[in-house]
Amino acid sequence: MSMSLEGKFKVIFPYRTGRTLDYLRDAQGKTFTAHLGRMRPLISEPEHAGQNVLFAFPGGLDSVEDGAQLLNEIEKTEFPANRLFFFGCSSFREGTQWNQDETKQIWESMLERADILSMNETELSDLHTVVVGNGTFQDKALSYKLMELPTEAIKVCHSSAGSLMDPGPDPGRFLNAEAFKTDPSGFLEQSLWLATDGAAYGIASQFGNHATEAAVRIFSIRVGSRNADTFKAVFLNVLETMPPGLIAVPAPLVARPVSALTGVGARFDALLATFLMRS
Repeated sequence: MSMSLEGKFKVIFPYRTGRTLDYLRDAQGKTFTAHLGRMRPLISEPEHAGQNVLFAFPGGLDSVEDGAQLLNEIEKTEFPANRLFFFGCSSFREGTQWNQDETKQIWESMLERADILSMNETELSDLHTVVVGNGTFQDKALSYKLMELPTEAIKVCHSSAGSLMDPGPDPGRFLNAEAFKTDPSGFLEQSLWLATDGAAYGIASQFGNHATEAAVRIFSIRVGSRNADTFKAVFLNVLETMPPGLIAVPAPLVARPVSALTGVGARFDALLATFLMRS
């Protein structure tokens, strides 16, 4: 429950009740069984048979322990094998402070279990330092850091310059859309194009959602003016080529009001999850 006023400025008044995982626990405060039971009818209808069930989580959960327990209960007690976990990472830092042990705990208890994992360039670099470098920063291009994260999830790194996707060894394990079966790489590429452009136009539009949707529909993929050089500067070292197997999408060049940059990561993750699960 929140209220936002968007224009030149953005103001949010969060109301804590209902926005934390402990709120979803049973009356005894021990399990999430009742909450998951209320969700079960949503997927039990005959027309939903065989479809994936997507659970989307923000990376900045209020409690790592609560998040891990909820994942365990989903996996073991409530939902069939077609359940998927989407994690949109949040910063692992509080100001200038960074607890690497806590970041490692978040990875081991939740993020490495993701089927789809989305992050920005800072979050990717932090995860790579902790998970791959064992606490030591490695001076590598972000494209290689994305590939080296030890998970078979579909991994995405997004920035204001564009986005990069590692589809993983078998994205068909996670996606059952008819369009994906026909053209897997085309489906993933189009999804990333739409999410990248949707976020870019979404934070730039001063004319409402309909104008944003129209801009994405008209200009996505076909628009020739893109931040290609800026994209390379973010994701590659000088004169380095893109590693094979990755899908790269530079962001379109759009006018960005200064105040509109708030929340672009969350907007991107929401769009990406929606596009990846479309039928």
